[in-house]
Amino acid sequence: MEIEIAGHSGCSIEVVNENNRLFVYKSTRDPSYAGRLRQQALKQRGFEAQAPASIKTPRILAIEAGENACRIKMEYVYSLNFITFLENAGYEQINHFLGNIIAFVESEIALCELKTIEERIFTEKYWSVRRNIQTSAHTGADGEIKALLPELDRIFGGKLAVSIPVGVCHGDLTLSNILFNGGRCYLIDFLDSFIETPLMDIVKLRQDTAFNWSGLMYQGTYDHIRHQIALRLMDKRIHDFFSKYQWYHEAYPVFQLMNFLRILQYAHDPVVIRFLKTSIADLLKRYAV
Repeated sequence: MEIEIAGHSGCSIEVVNENNRLFVYKSTRDPSYAGRLRQQALKQRGFEAQAPASIKTPRILAIEAGENACRIKMEYVYSLNFITFLENAGYEQINHFLGNIIAFVESEIALCELKTIEERIFTEKYWSVRRNIQTSAHTGADGEIKALLPELDRIFGGKLAVSIPVGVCHGDLTLSNILFNGGRCYLIDFLDSFIETPLMDIVKLRQDTAFNWSGLMYQGTYDHIRHQIALRLMDKRIHDFFSKYQWYHEAYPVFQLMNFLRILQYAHDPVVIRFLKTSIADLLKRYAV
């Protein structure tokens, strides 16, 4: 038995029955992505050894990697996705999950060192992303995007040295990359980040809780009102908790802007482009970066 399941990385994902046991195979034949998938699998395998009791990751059982392709085999976890979890969870269950995920990010912060990020890292990344947005057939001629660029140029083209915890992170800690299994959750789809910082995990969480990215990407139907109430509850708690860190206040808006811009450079769906333009404009107004 082979079951195709959805993913957003462009990789092929299959659930395969082998001797009455289910396994997940994730693979790519894209030479430009093969090395990255291998690094993501190694990052996930590294997390297995130090994962807390309340947060796990599916075990990586095999990595088959070459120059032009990569295939990983991992255990299948019986679980709920974030939509089904939020559709059925009560206040206590949501708070329990939030406590676990906040504790996870706190454990990452404890493993990091506070470092000042050089301005050139931001400026080089920004101008590279900006060029991709302007040359894209889907975004290059967009007047609303052009109107945002002067303010973004000011932010990323000026003095932008920030101190943040650097060392480890999941890299793509969105709700769609969390599987819910009773009182425990499993993290999947670890990702290499341009800066390995727990701040990126907060950014990715709030990409969902503040902006509902994963809800936008979800293909099925769900109770939008219940979902939004749960997201607001989660976002307030995440923001209130990490507000104790000065680096969070100073760096979160800039990192969230960069996060949305990095997605925008590859966007081609008009709905996604509209979401990203609105989110970037909202950030610029909300935080007066």
